[in-house]
Amino acid sequence: MQILYGFTQLCGEIGIVLATAVSGSILLFLKRKIYAIIFFISSIGSAISLYLTKITFMRERPVDIGFYQETSFSFPSGHSTAAVTVYGLIFFLIFMNQPTFKRRTLVAIAGFAFVLLMGFSRIYLGVHFLSDVAAGFLLGSLWLLASISVGEFLQSKARRDAAKISNENEV
Repeated sequence: MQILYGFTQLCGEIGIVLATAVSGSILLFLKRKIYAIIFFISSIGSAISLYLTKITFMRERPVDIGFYQETSFSFPSGHSTAAVTVYGLIFFLIFMNQPTFKRRTLVAIAGFAFVLLMGFSRIYLGVHFLSDVAAGFLLGSLWLLASISVGEFLQSKARRDAAKISNENEV
């Protein structure tokens, strides 16, 4: 149980703030400004929507079975949402920069395993119901897909604009 408790902290408040700050800083350093901005927006946006969803449903956590005490509402799971939103985007960016199919496959498997293990840990530790985790996965997936879509659109637009400028300079 201690191992799962330690693992679950990666998606706790401190873990997510650190993962977002470090990842965003690395993206800025690598001059991937669009994805750094997308990263911060998706992290903040998912946190706000998570908060609003929790106060809307106000579902209590499982009673007297938790490995430790949580004080917020149960539905949806914030750890599961963060696993998909924040770490999903990290795994996506790593995936996109792999040169071979084999390496991309390994990154994809690692990403899915990370997310599933996070959800499992929340149920195993007795702090969430399965429906909380499933809803967290869904909410996180919405933010992840929106983030990737916006990021890819902006990257594509930037490439088109650069090509247009290059073509104009050649004439």
